[in-house]
Amino acid sequence: MDLWIETQHDELMALLPRLDGLLLNDSEARLLTAKDNLVQAGQEIRKMGPKFVILKKRRTWSHAV
Repeated sequence: MDLWIETQHDELMALLPRLDGLLLNDSEARLLTAKDNLVQAGQEIRKMGPKFVILKKRRTWSHAV
């Protein structure tokens, strides 16, 4: 998804309000929000439209917002 964030940012932002949920990894969340704190990044992404956001970090951590 890094490619879509970098090359199709406006289209992605238009799509986010239409989603029920979004699953991202930590680097994608940071790239989309420019936030290092993943909880804050998840909250920021949720404000962009999805009803829920799941962030995953490698194999050891996940957080639902």
